[in-house]
Amino acid sequence: MLAFWRLGYEDCSIGDLVEATELQRQSLYNAFGDKHGLFLAALGKYRELVESALAPLRRPDAGMSDIRRFIEETLKLQEEGDFGGCLMVRTALGQGHHDELIRRAVEAGASSVRNCFAQVIRQSMTRKEIAGSVDPEALAGLLFTVLHGLSAFVRTGGGPLDVSSILSLTLGLGLPPSKNALRIRKG
Repeated sequence: MLAFWRLGYEDCSIGDLVEATELQRQSLYNAFGDKHGLFLAALGKYRELVESALAPLRRPDAGMSDIRRFIEETLKLQEEGDFGGCLMVRTALGQGHHDELIRRAVEAGASSVRNCFAQVIRQSMTRKEIAGSVDPEALAGLLFTVLHGLSAFVRTGGGPLDVSSILSLTLGLGLPPSKNALRIRKG
């Protein structure tokens, strides 16, 4: 998974996979059939890691600060591992998106994150922490976009203070609800 994440599907060779897994070439073929099968397994493993990272957001008391923490921790992990962004997003932007099985796996993973964000937003609306006029799915899409845009931003020279400012602006933290940046209306 890490080899695919760092190198991308297209640039990751069987030799890279043999080295990363410490398995012989034939053992990889026996276990996964081919590079495509191994990549699908790697996407499945990545999805498990994402779901584990989303666990705090699935609590009934999760709020917008938890989404912020998830985004910050995700960016930190990507930077420390020199991954260059989310494996699923990198795959969607690469040539792997043309394969139906890979495309479906990527879409399911991204949808899971957005759905989790939307649930936290609905909970925050119920608790009156954000405006009731917010479209949870639209805001979840925005936050997903900001998360992955920030991955690119950090890789192109954006610093921690910039990231913090962007997240504060996006999340509208510290503003009274009537002026909250989260007041996105449906339609």
